[in-house]
Amino acid sequence: MRLIFLGTGLLISALAAFGCSDSTSPGGGTAGAGGGGSNGGAGAGAASTFKSVKPCDMESLYVTGKTMVTAPDTDIVYTPSCLKVAKGTSVTIQASAAHPLSGTMESGASASNPIAKNATTPQTVAFPTAGIYTFACDVHGGLGMKGAVWVTE
Repeated sequence: MRLIFLGTGLLISALAAFGCSDSTSPGGGTAGAGGGGSNGGAGAGAASTFKSVKPCDMESLYVTGKTMVTAPDTDIVYTPSCLKVAKGTSVTIQASAAHPLSGTMESGASASNPIAKNATTPQTVAFPTAGIYTFACDVHGGLGMKGAVWVTE
């Protein structure tokens, strides 16, 4: 058998497909077909451990120490797109007529998302509960203009 390493998620998925269920994800959970841990930060009262959500499907993609996500009108990307903050932190996410912002419900994300829908002005959002909260540009989300805030205990 020949393996080509294309990234941690693909390698974990390949191992899981071949019955290597003792492998662990970057967050410490048992690897599944999606490449993320089976224990994770979705749902009310959830643990603050990593859980794979698109587009932030690897723990190493998350940036700490920032509380602002920018979205220049001349670009179709959030910077940073993956942000990690402590519970109780407020984060400002830029939005405009060119980049209307909406909280989304990506697979694996927390059930109650405090990020507004269809916002055209910057939104400062408080995150009182640990979990992973996803967001996207209503116009450019299909082109990959998405992000996530991972809130830890």
